[in-house]
Order: sequence, then C-alpha cells, then structure tokens
Amino acid sequence: MHPRVARAAETVRNRTGRLATVVGAGGLAASLLTGEMVGVTVLATVTATGAGLVTVGLKEADRAVRGIAAALYATPGVTLLGILTAVRLVDGVHLWEVAAVAGWAAATWWLRPARAARELLAERIELPVPEEVLEAEPEQQLVVEQVPETHPLARWWQEQIAAEGGVAPHTRLVDPQQVGPGAMRAVITSTIPGEPVPDISIPRLSARMDFPADQIRIGPVPGRGAGVQLLTVGDAPAPVLDPAQAAAREWEAIAAAAMPGTALVDITTYPTAEKEIEK
Repeated sequence: MHPRVARAAETVRNRTGRLATVVGAGGLAASLLTGEMVGVTVLATVTATGAGLVTVGLKEADRAVRGIAAALYATPGVTLLGILTAVRLVDGVHLWEVAAVAGWAAATWWLRPARAARELLAERIELPVPEEVLEAEPEQQLVVEQVPETHPLARWWQEQIAAEGGVAPHTRLVDPQQVGPGAMRAVITSTIPGEPVPDISIPRLSARMDFPADQIRIGPVPGRGAGVQLLTVGDAPAPVLDPAQAAAREWEAIAAAAMPGTALVDITTYPTAEKEIEK
C-alpha cells in the first residue's frame, strides 16, 4: 500500500473511532433519561465492537498479541455496556451516573484503546524513514526492473543512496527490519558479484537520512565476507536468530548479491555425519 493511501486509511480509522466515542457517550447520556435508547445503544455498541474485532487483523498476529489486542479493542464497548447496565438498575438520574458517562467518554477519547490495539498488531513504531520516502508520488519512485524493492526504505535506498554518485553506489538494502522504538537494522549488499560493499560515509548517510550520525553504525556481518555489511540505525538490540533464520537470511543476501534478478524461494538442508576414515 502506498504510504499516502496508508496514512489516509489510518486517518479515516482514527476519525471513525472519535465519532464512535461521541455516539457512544450520546447513547449513554440518552439512556439515562429514557429506556427507549437502551436497545439502540446496545445494538450499536455490539455491532461496532464486533465489526472492529473482525476487521482489525487479529488472525495475522500470534496468540499472545492477539489476546491483548482483542482485549484493548473490546474495552470501550464492554465498559460502555457495563455502565449502561448499572444505570438501568436504578431509578432516576444520579450524580454518579453522570460522572460514569463523562468518565467513560473522557477515558476513551484520551486513551484510544482501539488505536492502541491496531498499533500493537501492526507494530507501528516509527522508523527513521526520510520524509521524502513518504511524500514521493508513485511515478517518482524508482522501479527496479529485475529485483523490485517492496519496503519503502529499500526503495528509497535504491533511488537515493545506491544511485551513481550517491552515498553508496552499487549497493542494495536487504530486509530492513524495525527492531525497537526508532531503531532499524538491515543488510547492505554489493550488487557487483565478488566486490565488497564500498566505503560508506556515515556523515553523508546521516545527512541524507536526517538522523544523528552517532546513532548510525555500519559493520561486518558475523561469518560473512566484505560483500555484505550490517547497517544499524538507532538503539537496536543485538540480533538473535535461530540457526534456520540465520541460514535463510544469509542465503537471501548471497542470492541478491551474486545472482541479481533472481529470488530465493526455498532452502533445503541435509544432515551430515562425520565418518572416521582409517588410514
């Protein structure tokens, strides 16, 4: 999804959440005065909460994150129904009922649990991606004929950093990953088979990314040659990969550097056994 489209969709979701908060508070207030609004408020709350849980993307998350996100998303609706039940159990309008309605509206408006659930599912911690990446029109973005880049930062690198005369010509940015608040890690590979990654000026890269130079690090990838380098931006923790992940990513980087225009789609490993050879 193009960044502008993604931002527009997020804006629509945020405004819909705000509207739902206002409508929910109005339904609660009206239910204090008349029982005729109770059914409508309950139906609207259950429908909105259920639709949100179905469309928010819970299926793609792992079990632990799914449970937390679902609880966050359902919190406004569940608490609204709880307050509605409580106020209908007593006759008349009391000060605590008004305070409960106002408190629900203020807490939901301020804390925005539904948005927190979406951010948890999408891991929307801001990456240090230059603003020009987000503002670029589709026709202004580089189209790589042989190996199209899918990550916005990788596309920006290909167009702005790896271009002839750029900070790091003849390189690619492989598998950029967000690894913490304001931190990312990626592998830089040489696009010329058998050639090392060229020397990259961190001050120039810092200027292009508009990110502090002392928080940009380029170093070797353990166990690999000079044709690949590890780029770390921000306070990123040390990478922890299981052997299968490490092997897969290493071979992906090798394929990208040594065989441009190809994609590594499957890796098969075979167990080896040591055999003593008698002299």
